Amino acid sequence: FYKFPTPAELAKATVKELAGCGLGYRARYVSETAKAVYGDSFDFERLKRSDYETARVELLNFSGVGPKVADCVLLFSLEKLESFPVDVWMRRVILRHYAEHFPRGFIKRISDEKSLSNSEYVRLNLFGRRYFGEYAGYAQEYLYHYGRVHC
Repeated sequence: FYKFPTPAELAKATVKELAGCGLGYRARYVSETAKAVYGDSFDFERLKRSDYETARVELLNFSGVGPKVADCVLLFSLEKLESFPVDVWMRRVILRHYAEHFPRGFIKRISDEKSLSNSEYVRLNLFGRRYFGEYAGYAQEYLYHYGRVHC
């Protein structure tokens, strides 16, 4: 069985060691973020007390953290239940069951693309947060499971 490394172990690991764990190109991001988080200047509790938008902006400043990862951290680690991470499964569910909430051109564009642009991600994320409200994260979890099983 394998144990997850401590923050200190992650911060001390070299990029090469991290890449050897199967992280590939993400090894550099993990290394940089681990060092930043393990340092004295990072205050996880302050981030947890922050509102959704403030915490999200701060997370996006970390190397390799994009909108989806930031939203996942907000939902699963910082208890920001209004967070609504969007990935390929969520896009499929939205296309199948919520398309009427978007212009046809937008739906066609996101149907044809392999990945979402930042503005497309923001639009779907904002839809989920507005439509499902303060507990959008719970809805996202149920919809994600539905998407994995049925889409």
